[in-house]
Amino acid sequence: MQLRQVSDFLIVSISVLLIQLVTLSGASANAQTPQQRPYAGIVNGDTIWLDDFSREVGRKAELYETVGSMNPSDIMEQTWNEIVMAVLLRQRAQTAGLTPTPAEIDSVLLSATPDFVMRGVVDDKGRFDKPLLLAMALNPDSLVEARGQKLTAQQRTEQAGQLKASMSELRSKVGHQLMLKRLKDKVTDTLVVDTTALRKRYQETSTTALVDLLYFPCPNITQEPTRPELEAYFESHSPNYTTTTEMRRMAMLTWPLVAAPVDSNLFLANIKAWIELLNKAKSAHETDSVWNEVASTIASGSTTLHPDSATHKQFYEACQGKKKGTAVGPFILSSGVHVLLVDSVFSEKGKKGKRIAIRVAITDIPPSKETVDSTLREVEVAVDMYDRGTVLNELATKFHKQIVFTPFFNSDTKIYDSYRLVDVAFQAHVRAATEPVDASALGIVFGVVTDSIPPGPLPLDAAVASVKADMQRELACKSIESVVKGYAGIVAVLEDGRMLVPEPPKGATILRDVTITMDGLIGESIVDPLAASVICGSATSGLMNAFRGDVGWYVVNVKSVSKARDEEFPMFMKANGQGLVDEQRSAYWEVWKSTLIKQSVIEDRRWMYFRY
Repeated sequence: MQLRQVSDFLIVSISVLLIQLVTLSGASANAQTPQQRPYAGIVNGDTIWLDDFSREVGRKAELYETVGSMNPSDIMEQTWNEIVMAVLLRQRAQTAGLTPTPAEIDSVLLSATPDFVMRGVVDDKGRFDKPLLLAMALNPDSLVEARGQKLTAQQRTEQAGQLKASMSELRSKVGHQLMLKRLKDKVTDTLVVDTTALRKRYQETSTTALVDLLYFPCPNITQEPTRPELEAYFESHSPNYTTTTEMRRMAMLTWPLVAAPVDSNLFLANIKAWIELLNKAKSAHETDSVWNEVASTIASGSTTLHPDSATHKQFYEACQGKKKGTAVGPFILSSGVHVLLVDSVFSEKGKKGKRIAIRVAITDIPPSKETVDSTLREVEVAVDMYDRGTVLNELATKFHKQIVFTPFFNSDTKIYDSYRLVDVAFQAHVRAATEPVDASALGIVFGVVTDSIPPGPLPLDAAVASVKADMQRELACKSIESVVKGYAGIVAVLEDGRMLVPEPPKGATILRDVTITMDGLIGESIVDPLAASVICGSATSGLMNAFRGDVGWYVVNVKSVSKARDEEFPMFMKANGQGLVDEQRSAYWEVWKSTLIKQSVIEDRRWMYFRY
């Protein structure tokens, strides 16, 4: 089983970090010799090395930290997909003879410098410095020599090496862009432009209506329909529920990775050792270093404790009277093990107590390697019993587990925060056991593929979530139908063409002189393709009967409708044709890339090192 190999990489234990702090050892326990260099995957014979993949994961994680948060499993999946695609495109470009030469790359770099390069090579006024770029590319040793006169010979050599490495990476990025453009042009040159789609687009964007309207959004209803109601609704709407890709479902037994009592004792001893190290620190810099070494690997943050807060009472009493830099804890709560570090103490006028600013680190107690290996051995026994003919129900009874059924899923989704579960499900045959997976949300999962649905109509069990949502929306919209039609009965159109609403209805929005396009945009805030199509399809101006669209109900006074005219199609194409053709080329390129992946042989070993 591969999972046994995974365990060393998956359990990032606080105890390991504490040992490193105590021994001041920077060596990695999992260091690899050059002969043992691990790889993350193989794509049509080309290797994706684990260290390269991990580096890219780290870069992307840093990027998302600056712009927001992203689930670690999604970061790893996105990075993997991008690297695999980059390898496939490079392979195709090489086969087609489209790989740029070093001279061609330098020509683009120095003569038609890309924006991302220009933004990074600037003078002291922030302007692109072309002479500097020329020197960096063509004479890096001389550049370092000229700018580093106070450096030692060794330092100049090191800086020259770093500069050459940076320029090599820069050339690689420019070369990839050039190669990608050549390959995309070659592929999309085979596209036959769909003129019917272009004319349809013209009809959608050039047919508009000017209206006044009342918009009634359907309320949010969460009432759960019964099974008979679901079946009845599905029977009458079954053509609406289809899939374009195969879908599967699994039955699972799960072994949560929970710390044993001995793990808890050892972990808490390590936590106490960390607190002791913090309290022995001789400077604020040392305190920060010891704190960050561990806190950066778990949930951490800062807050302020107030003397009159009931929720802070336990923490406040523990921190009261402590000086800055004092670590307090551990506190074992349902939310995890808490360690506090006093940052500052503030007095408040008119109050006896003081506010205490603290840093907080929170972690669960992880299972030890021994506990993980013991769990894995039990899973191995279950897998072996299933392979020998024991049915899943008997296994569930023997190991005191409940059988859990996944929802239906396709190959490019994730379930229970795991992409690996989906991958192994599509690698196994129906009724066959999947490879056991270590999924962070569940623990060790042993699954059996129970169902496979080919592209086409969906059975109710596979469509139940969509059916339920549609039924709830149907109920929500029907619940206000009588109200809408009641208001429609008192709305009138004045002689000057304006819509008169005697009493502004609660929950509705009144929009006047709104332009609607047939592609679905109503004003600036409502997107409803069905309603837009109905309104723009009106043959006459005036008040329309109340009707329901995709997102709500409408009472509409049509002031004017401007239909697309065939004789203006050439003018439209002259103004917009290139952009629309480029859209078709981009869509064609994406389909081509998807086909390329399906035709390739990809060995994915990243699961050996990452848990998700």
